[in-house]
Amino acid sequence: MDSFEKQLKQALNQKAATLDAATLSRLHRARVQALETAPSWWKQPAVYAPVLASTAAVAAYVLLSTYYMHNLIQTTVSSDPVEAMEIISLDVDLELVEELDFYDWLAQQEDREKDA
Repeated sequence: MDSFEKQLKQALNQKAATLDAATLSRLHRARVQALETAPSWWKQPAVYAPVLASTAAVAAYVLLSTYYMHNLIQTTVSSDPVEAMEIISLDVDLELVEELDFYDWLAQQEDREKDA
């Protein structure tokens, strides 16, 4: 590959040496103009960095909040589906259901006192 590049460069240099002054001048002006022209703002990769960072942050927030909510729901819902359906079907005050852990603990304490 290295020899191919050398041969290509040599052939291009030989071809450039045979060009007239007007063509060389036009090539030089075109090269200078191309180097001076700044690329459009949307063609610069630095423009996309904040957009990509914001998108990644939103995606991470959505994924983590979904994961957190899923775990929260899993821990609050009873593992026994029959018990969960009984709670849902009861016509009771919601404060009782919200403090169900307390009443469960209280029942366990009463059972321990009976056993002792």
